[in-house]
Amino acid sequence: MERTKKVEVVIPPKKPSWRKLGGGSLRIGNRIIKRGQIFEADPEEISPAFRRFVESLEGVTFPAEGREKAPPPIVSRVTYTIKHRSGGKYHVLDSTGKIVTEEALSKEDALALVESMQK
Repeated sequence: MERTKKVEVVIPPKKPSWRKLGGGSLRIGNRIIKRGQIFEADPEEISPAFRRFVESLEGVTFPAEGREKAPPPIVSRVTYTIKHRSGGKYHVLDSTGKIVTEEALSKEDALALVESMQK
């Protein structure tokens, strides 16, 4: 009687099937997939740039990309100042130094405008 070794054969799981839509060529490894071609690949193998150009034939979805929503923009309060021009006239400037008024104003009008804009 001879001794034999038990050999376990591991069969890798079948990859999901996909159909290439749209134009361009999709490269996965050494393969080039053209429009309308059906191919097998894991969802992670398909580049995020091409995911909108492929459809799953087996209802498989792509994993979440891990991107969170961008935080809301920080609203900074704009400050306004007045700057003397000439002849007793003033311009209203914003916090970046840009002139807000089209024409030069009297000091009282410029101050009133700054007060109303900062509310």
